[in-house]
Amino acid sequence: MCRTADLPWLLCTTEDIRYPGATGPRPGPTVRLAQYAADRLRTAATTRPAASATFIAAVASSRPAHRLATPTAVWDVLLGPGAPPRHHPAPAPLPGPGPDSARREQP
Repeated sequence: MCRTADLPWLLCTTEDIRYPGATGPRPGPTVRLAQYAADRLRTAATTRPAASATFIAAVASSRPAHRLATPTAVWDVLLGPGAPPRHHPAPAPLPGPGPDSARREQP
């Protein structure tokens, strides 16, 4: 059980020191590397579905945290965020009165 909780515990207990004004010992190189990788994965998760699934599963503890070290997750960390999602134009309004038209016509 302890080994299973090592990575989630590390990620949870080392975030507070990053807040401005936090006091305490600064994290060492291993923790800083884990924080950097988590930041990159979190950013990659905004545009890469596989990174999003990995990140959510790790944060929600629905899968083992070692999944953060799979080749796909490492690749997503190295690539970082992809191109922003393409925005599709808004659909054309349907013909006829809208659902709010009755309210607008009343004085």
